[in-house]
Amino acid sequence: MQPDLVARYGNIEALWRVSMATDAVAAGARPTVPALEAFTMLRAAPTDVAAALKLAGPDADRDPIAIAVVGEAGLTNSDMQAARASLDRLVGGPLDGLARIGLGRIALQSGDAAAALSQFDLAASDARVPRELVGFWRGQALQTLGRLDDARATLTAAVAANPLGLRAEASLGVVDAARGDAVAAEADFARVLAVDPKHSEALYRLGKMLATGPRRAAGVQLLQRYLAAYPNVRAWMARCTDRPAFQRVLPET
Repeated sequence: MQPDLVARYGNIEALWRVSMATDAVAAGARPTVPALEAFTMLRAAPTDVAAALKLAGPDADRDPIAIAVVGEAGLTNSDMQAARASLDRLVGGPLDGLARIGLGRIALQSGDAAAALSQFDLAASDARVPRELVGFWRGQALQTLGRLDDARATLTAAVAANPLGLRAEASLGVVDAARGDAVAAEADFARVLAVDPKHSEALYRLGKMLATGPRRAAGVQLLQRYLAAYPNVRAWMARCTDRPAFQRVLPET
C-alpha cells in the first residue's frame, strides 16, 4: 500500500472492507446506494457511527452491506450483541471474510481467545482477506493464549505481507517485549515510528520500556511526545493502572 493511502485510511483494513463491498456486488448482492455510502463512510470515518447508521438503517433488514454497517457500528460502540447478530447473518455469503474477522474480534473482547482464533483461521482460508489483516488478528489471539512464539511467527509473516502494516509491526514489538527480547522490540517500534512518528502504541510502549531502564532520558522524551500528540490521554492516565509508572518518569502527570 502506498504511504499516502496509509495516511488517508489508517491501514489496509479500511480499503479491504470497501473492496469487500465491491465483491459482494459482483457476487450478486444489490445494495442500495445509501447502504454503500454508509459502509464507505464508516471505514473512512469510523467515529461517525450515528450518521452511517442513519443512512443504512432503512435497509438493515435485507441489504447485506447495510447489515455489515450495523455489525461494524456495534463493534465501534462496543455493542457486542448487536454486532454479533448482524455479523452472524453474513456468514457463508460474499462478506464471509469480513464477518469472520468481526466475530473473532467479538470473541477476543469477550475473553475467549480460542474461539477468536478459530474465527480468524476461517477468515485466513478466504483468499480475499489480506494476509496482513488476518495475521494481525491471529497474532492478537495467539498472544492472548500465551503462544508467544506462534504469535511472533504470525505477525512477522503479516509484516512481510505488507511492510506498511503498522498495527502488525507494533504488535510484533509487544510480543517481542513479552518474550523478553528488548532489542528486537525496540527495533520493531522504531520501524513503526519511522513511518508514523505519532503512532500511539509505538510511542507509548517504547517510551515506557526505555524510561524504566538505563535509557531513561530517551524514554521520557518519547512519552512526552506521546502526551503532546494525544493530550486527552491525561484524563485516561488518571484512572489507569499505569499511572504510578508515568508519575515516576513524568512527575508532572
